[in-house]
Formats: sequence, structure tokens, C-alpha cells
Amino acid sequence: MLCLYVAILSVCLCVCQAMQVKQCALLGRVDVLVQQYEDVQSRLEECEGERAELTEKLTHTTQQRDTLQEQLTKHTGQCHSLTEDRQQLQVQVRELQATVTQLTDQLQHAAQRERILVAFPELSVQQPAPQSTGDVLCDMEQQLKANTLRIRVLEQENASLNASLSKLRDVLPHCQSRGDPLGHPSVGAGPGQREPRPSNSSLSSSPLSTLRLHLSPDMAEMYNRIRPVIRSRSAAPHHRRK
Repeated sequence: MLCLYVAILSVCLCVCQAMQVKQCALLGRVDVLVQQYEDVQSRLEECEGERAELTEKLTHTTQQRDTLQEQLTKHTGQCHSLTEDRQQLQVQVRELQATVTQLTDQLQHAAQRERILVAFPELSVQQPAPQSTGDVLCDMEQQLKANTLRIRVLEQENASLNASLSKLRDVLPHCQSRGDPLGHPSVGAGPGQREPRPSNSSLSSSPLSTLRLHLSPDMAEMYNRIRPVIRSRSAAPHHRRK
């Protein structure tokens, strides 16, 4: 019996030792798991902080995006408005250019007609004499304006004729020094033959030819009206000389 008790006790001791070893191993494992849990918990807290920070950044970025989107929409509307304004201004500029061109043509036509009427008053349409306003000073001022206009136009014509005359005076001595008064080569003249000198009337330009230097082709009808007057003027001195 004693041997049996001793054997049972030995078995119990072995079992207890084995259980203690397992318990120590389990305690060590528990310590490792607790340490891992604490590490994971700290890491989780860090991730929560990073997530909150990223969420705040995302909110701020979203607000900036919305603000920029509103500014972009506003600028796009302004760009469309400015484009429409530019197109309208371009149309207005083209219209103004056409108007300016038309007014310039009318002004040139009026200036040409003014020169003709000043040079040939008899071509103007006969109008009734202006009635006196009763104010002598006003009537004299109106007459002074009309005389000033005639003088200005005649001064312009005289300046143009003076410039042409100066050029002609510069050219004639040079041509005469070469033996050709008008600068034209002698055609068909043999040795010892002289070309007939042009008459003085060929050197002087008639009023009609002078006006043609300054007028546009659309004044042909006016020239047809001027031509009989010029002929009558040129014929009058001829009859006086006879």
C-alpha cells in the first residue's frame, strides 16, 4: 500500500510541475499580448489624431475649392461680359470708321465745291439776297465771315499755284541750258533745223486745268458747267485786243 501511495504522490508531483510550467508559459504569453495590446492602442490613438488632422485639412481644402470655384464662375461670367462688350465696341468702331470715311469724303467734296464756287461765283445757284436782320453789326459780321471764307480759299489756291510756279521756274532754266525749253526731245528735226518754241499760252495753265489738279473724277459734271464760262472769259480779252 505504501508503494502505491508513493507512486500516486510521484505522479501528482509530476502533474503539478507540468501545470506550473504551463502556467508560467501562459503568463509569459499574457504579458506579451498585453504589451502588444498597449502598442496597438497607442498606435490607434496616433492614427485617430492623424485622422482628425487630415479631416480638418480636408475640410479646409474643400472650403478653398468652393471659394476658388465661385471665383472661377465669377471670372468666367466677367470674361463673357467683357467679350460681348468688346464685340459691341468693335462693331461701334467699324461704324464710326465708316462714318468718318463718309464724312471725310463729304468734307473733301465740299472743299472742292467751295474752291470752285469761290473761283467761279457765277456757277452758284442763284439764291435770293439775304434779308437784313435789322442789326447792322450782325449783318457786317456775317459779311465778314463770308469774305474771310473766300479769302482763305483763294489763299490756298494761290499757295498751290505758287508752289507749282516755283517748281516750274526751277525746271525751265535747267531745260534751257540743255537747249530744250520744255525738256522734250526734238523728234523729226534734222541738222540745222530748230524746233518751234512753244507759245506762252502753252506754258500757262488755264483755270480749268488748274482745277483738275485738285478735283476728283466725280466733278465732271461741274467741269462741263465751268467750260463755257472759261471760254467766255478767255474770249473777252481777245475781243478787247482786237
